[in-house]
Amino acid sequence: MEGYDFTEHQRQPLEKPAFIAIRDALMHSPEPVTLVAIGPLTNIALLLSQYPECQFNIRRLVIMGGSAGRGNFTPNAEFQHRHRPGSRCAGIPERVRNRDVRPGCD
Repeated sequence: MEGYDFTEHQRQPLEKPAFIAIRDALMHSPEPVTLVAIGPLTNIALLLSQYPECQFNIRRLVIMGGSAGRGNFTPNAEFQHRHRPGSRCAGIPERVRNRDVRPGCD
């Protein structure tokens, strides 16, 4: 992207699907985890549908998106907020953070 200096790194893509990496992290955590989803909830839905036993180690699901202002409820609206696969059906506590919330606002 023009105008940005990106730092070189040696990171490589995971050798397994993201929902399996999330499962592994959940199953090895000694206490329930707060998951923060900043994009579509596909990996959360896959996790809960394929490994429902992981649900018990999810303390809370925080999702980002939407608007506290005028919003967008058109066919192009925030996909995850119109459809939210997985989390509501699983009974996991959710906390929605709008993209336009400023620090110090709650």
